[in-house]
Amino acid sequence: MEQNMKQIKQAGKQKGLSRLVLIIIIAVVVLIGAGVGVALLMSGGDEEDPLAAELGEETGEEGEKEGEKSEEDVANQKGGHGGVGTRALFWSIEPPLVVNYDKFGKTGFLQVSISVMTYNSGVLDAVNQNSPVIRNNLLLLFNGRKYEELIGAENQMRMQEEALAEVNRVLKEFTGKGGANNVYFTAYIMQ
Repeated sequence: MEQNMKQIKQAGKQKGLSRLVLIIIIAVVVLIGAGVGVALLMSGGDEEDPLAAELGEETGEEGEKEGEKSEEDVANQKGGHGGVGTRALFWSIEPPLVVNYDKFGKTGFLQVSISVMTYNSGVLDAVNQNSPVIRNNLLLLFNGRKYEELIGAENQMRMQEEALAEVNRVLKEFTGKGGANNVYFTAYIMQ
């Protein structure tokens, strides 16, 4: 009788052990499936990128090489001049600008991170090439302001407009044309 009880207990342990192994196997299969699903979603699949086709990254009908565009195609696109497209391109001024300001007779500090936006890769190249002048002029533009000129959304928007005008002025001076569409303050810290 004791032997019968031992056999029943062992059978129960084996049954419980096999259930545990089955649950672990199912969990591993589910995790692998989820990982494969995420990888497929992140890879973007085999769909053709409509933006790539629009920017001329495929061979044109008239025998143009991959990536080339006719002057007519360029003229018809948004942005003005050079390698233009419908996708916004950004260039960040690094490191952030740090300037002094007058806070009721005491010196305060403004740290501002700035990104320039354009639709034209040629303008982006020009901004990058002339970045020392742009950085210098923006430092001069922001330095020495009064606290009242810096605080509040309305004043910050006005400063963005002034910064955009200055970036385009530098571009016109050095390249003959502007082309920056906007300037964004990605960080604005006063202390």
